[in-house]
Amino acid sequence: MPEEEKKQRISRAWADLLGLSGGVEGQRPSNSRPPSINVTGDGPVIVGNGNVFKIHPNITVVQAGNGLIDIAQKRRILELRDQISGVSRHVDGHEMSPAFLMRRLNTHMGVECYTEIPADQFHKAESYLWRLRGMIDGMAGASTSPSWRDRRIQALLARCKELNCHGWRRSYMRKVFGTASIDDLSNDQVGKLHRAVMSRKAAA
Repeated sequence: MPEEEKKQRISRAWADLLGLSGGVEGQRPSNSRPPSINVTGDGPVIVGNGNVFKIHPNITVVQAGNGLIDIAQKRRILELRDQISGVSRHVDGHEMSPAFLMRRLNTHMGVECYTEIPADQFHKAESYLWRLRGMIDGMAGASTSPSWRDRRIQALLARCKELNCHGWRRSYMRKVFGTASIDDLSNDQVGKLHRAVMSRKAAA
C-alpha cells in the first residue's frame, strides 16, 4: 500500500473515531460529542470504518532496589514499630501509635516514607528504633508487657554492637554482678545493665 494512501486511511479512521466524518477537516460538528473509549490490554483495536490498529499501552515499570532498603529490611522496621507500639500501651501517658512512630522515623531519616530509606542507612534506622524501644521498655509498667526481659537484652546487645563495647559490657557485668553471662542476671539486674549500656556515649 502506498505510504500516502496509508496515511489517508489512518486519518479517516481517527476522524470516524472522533466523530469528525462529514465535517470540515480538523473540526468537530457542534452537535456531536466524541466517544469515550477506554483501552486495556495489548491487542488489535477496530475503529471507524473497519480499520485495525495495534495499540501498545504505556506501561510504568517500578524497579525494586535502586539502592533502597529491601523487603526483609522493611519487614524488620515494621516489626520493631509494632513492638514499640505494643509495649507503649502498657505505659500510662506514653502510648505511641504505629503512625506516630513512622512519622518520627521518617523525620529522623529525612525521608517522606520509610520505603525511601537508603539501604546503606538501614542500620541507622534500626538503631533509632532500638533506642526508642529501649526507652519505652525502661518506663514504669513496661515490664508487665510480654517478653519484656528478651526485649531489654536484645536492645542492650544491639546498642553494644553499635558502640562496639561488648568488652566493656562483660567487664561491667563481672564487676557489678559477679558474672559475664546475661542468662545469670535477674530481671532487676537486666534492667540495671540496660540503663548502663544505654547511657554509655559513643567513643569520640
